[in-house]
Amino acid sequence: MSNKIYKYFKESIKAREDYLSRMDDYFTYRALYKQRELRLLARSPFTSLFIFILNLPTKILKYLNHLKDRRDYERAKVDIEIMEEFIKEYDKTVKLQHEWIDKTILPMLNKDKKKNNEKHH
Repeated sequence: MSNKIYKYFKESIKAREDYLSRMDDYFTYRALYKQRELRLLARSPFTSLFIFILNLPTKILKYLNHLKDRRDYERAKVDIEIMEEFIKEYDKTVKLQHEWIDKTILPMLNKDKKKNNEKHH
């Protein structure tokens, strides 16, 4: 079960990192959009103000969407942290199991092979 989760988490981390990269681009675009709006306001204040008031309900919805996007962005970061912690713990467990096998069982198996080979020759 844990092996499947381990693989799913590895894939999920890659997908979330891709998502974070795309969202970084999106937030950069939004910052540029805000700069553009401010420059337009400075060049033609009356027209820009009129259009701003006219589109105020839409702008409020877009702002609420932006807040949701920010929350999803932060949630993806937290998801990655949690999955990486699970992966580290799983890796430690697997490493300890391999060390135990290497130290305990393999020497015993090697001794048995030598004894069996000596008996037949």
